[in-house]
Amino acid sequence: MAKIISLNENHIDSIVKLHRLCLPGRILTLINPKLLAGFYELLLKTPDVYGFCSLDKSKVTGFIVGTTDTTKLFRQLVGKIFGKPFLIGRFLWQGITSPTIFFKVLSLLFYPSKSQYGKVRAELLVVAVDPCRCRQNIGTSLVKALEQSFKKEKIPSYKVNVEESNKNAREFYRQLDFEKRLLISQFGNKWFILAKEI
Repeated sequence: MAKIISLNENHIDSIVKLHRLCLPGRILTLINPKLLAGFYELLLKTPDVYGFCSLDKSKVTGFIVGTTDTTKLFRQLVGKIFGKPFLIGRFLWQGITSPTIFFKVLSLLFYPSKSQYGKVRAELLVVAVDPCRCRQNIGTSLVKALEQSFKKEKIPSYKVNVEESNKNAREFYRQLDFEKRLLISQFGNKWFILAKEI
């Protein structure tokens, strides 16, 4: 039986593998795995970020990451990235070897302004579950763990962005009482901003 625990640096390799497996074609999946690992390492060290994973016999079967304030998080991450020369070097190398991907990743800097919805600042940033473990309530358990962290911080609501074409994800969030709030264009696709009162 899987248990839900807080994410830490020991889980980074596993969550990078799951991220790449479960989210093919997404911007962060396109970057070098070492750069993605560096991103998650920084993310987990950033205040107001909560992460959980599902463990089954020490194997990570799913993970979730959320923040209490997306705009503040992106400002902090940009500052941290510029403080890490090795990450800047990897990012620039990615730009030289894959300019299209480089510019897509660069577009992430504008993500917070495109995904704003009213006064809702908290956001579920990413959730992924091993495809072999779907339909076992792992995703639901991860979302509930994140919600508990938000409740402790007295956050009344939070949001998640879901690609319009991803009907399975939209149904998953509908079953968790998320409601469609807005349709936006970003990263060349249409996305719904879904929100939930806690």
